[in-house]
Amino acid sequence: IVPEKMSWPPIRHAFEKAMAANMTAEELEFYDNAGIAIADKRGAIEQALEDGRVKGIQEGMANVLLQILRRRHADLPAQVEAQVLAADLETLQMWTDQALDGCAWSEIFRQPS
Repeated sequence: IVPEKMSWPPIRHAFEKAMAANMTAEELEFYDNAGIAIADKRGAIEQALEDGRVKGIQEGMANVLLQILRRRHADLPAQVEAQVLAADLETLQMWTDQALDGCAWSEIFRQPS
């Protein structure tokens, strides 16, 4: 156990190395596997946080775009709302730019012929 007064990262690291040096091969393998599992969990948490951040931005942008479209066009079809809510972030950015440029919803969401 690293004394609290000596918990400075380089000293704590030295204690961990000394502890590992005294381990059996089985204990060392268990210790290494635990470290890998911790790193994997940290990575999964970081990815989940990033995914949540992107999803939040996406939902916010969809809501802003719908607000712009509803304010300009009282006849906004439910199909357009569904498209906006299902769109990815890049598409939402493009549609929002078009809406801010004054394009009608029928131009923004025109189906290709």
